[in-house]
Amino acid sequence: ILVAGNICLILVVLGSIYGYGVSRYKKCFLKGTHINGIDCSDMEPDAVCSILDSQIQDYVLEVMGRDPLNPENVAVLGTITPMDVSLHRKDTTQLVSEIFAKQNPYRWFEMFWKEGSSYQFEQEIAFEEEQLASVLTSWDACAGSMVVDPQDAYVSAYIPEENAYRVVPDTRGSRLDSKIAEPAIEQALYDLENQVDIESTGCYADAKVRADNRELNALVDEINSWLGTTIRYNWYGTELTVGREQMSQWVSLVDGEPVLDEDAVREFVKNAKKENDPKGHTYVFRTSLGVDLKLKCKSGWVTDAEKEGEELIRLIKEGAVTDRQPVSSTENYVFFDGSIGDSYAEVDLTNQHMYFYYEGELLLESDFVSGDVAPGHATPEGIFAVT
Repeated sequence: ILVAGNICLILVVLGSIYGYGVSRYKKCFLKGTHINGIDCSDMEPDAVCSILDSQIQDYVLEVMGRDPLNPENVAVLGTITPMDVSLHRKDTTQLVSEIFAKQNPYRWFEMFWKEGSSYQFEQEIAFEEEQLASVLTSWDACAGSMVVDPQDAYVSAYIPEENAYRVVPDTRGSRLDSKIAEPAIEQALYDLENQVDIESTGCYADAKVRADNRELNALVDEINSWLGTTIRYNWYGTELTVGREQMSQWVSLVDGEPVLDEDAVREFVKNAKKENDPKGHTYVFRTSLGVDLKLKCKSGWVTDAEKEGEELIRLIKEGAVTDRQPVSSTENYVFFDGSIGDSYAEVDLTNQHMYFYYEGELLLESDFVSGDVAPGHATPEGIFAVT
């Protein structure tokens, strides 16, 4: 009876313990149960859900992009927290409940000699898209007064020190189109990334004309070619250089196109003709008798200003660097450089005597009778060209 009584007592105690265990583990997880790395032993499903959901409460997403005031630099444009966008895990209760339903509370005692169970599941993230859009538009990067607009590359003003124009590079803008950037930010939130760079999304309005623009560089090359023109004239004995000073006055940029002031070029040629053509100028001539006479040049060696003007315009547009004599309307005359040279005929009206020199050698001299003054056929004084 005593033995039987003890056995009954033991069975009652064990049954009570077993029943307690069954009753307990119908409400909480068995010992050794792990879900997504969390030890859920003796925890009720609601408590496990709270822990899983709380894991993302400290989550922060940094959004990287162009510094609003200095677009060449990368900066943190803003941060997004779960509270900002009501970010949470989806279906936590359902997933935990499904795992809880798999355990057998009637075999709770097996935990004393068996390893626990480990579960892993992926959860989708949910958040309010309208809240996200509101957060993005509140950042300085989207505020009109706090951003820099992109600037197209353009041609500079004339640079005297370089005698040239230059392409001024385009600049980056920092104005952010949040709607274009939003998908990348949303994906980062879904993936619970800690940082996302939105540069590659194309959310920034960049310059339409870049520094390597072919047309822009061709324009600069053309106008700089004109500015580099150097024409070294031998204007009938007078050295005259058309170069940097004239080019800077004649060449300009108008409405994005190189313009040559052709009227100014023609006026230059006319003035050069007036100042440097031999005809009408006075030169000193030493006679065979050793007397220095001042004589006017009265024929020949006349610049064709119209043709020379057009030729100079053509050379400028070619960016020519060359030596040149002006186009003459009397090309059949001997070129005159301000000195008589060593081949000429000297007619001495005072002494009625003449001399003919060829390459410095006196080949002929003779008395002569000059033109008859009375009927108006006097031989004129001066320097005359011969064909």
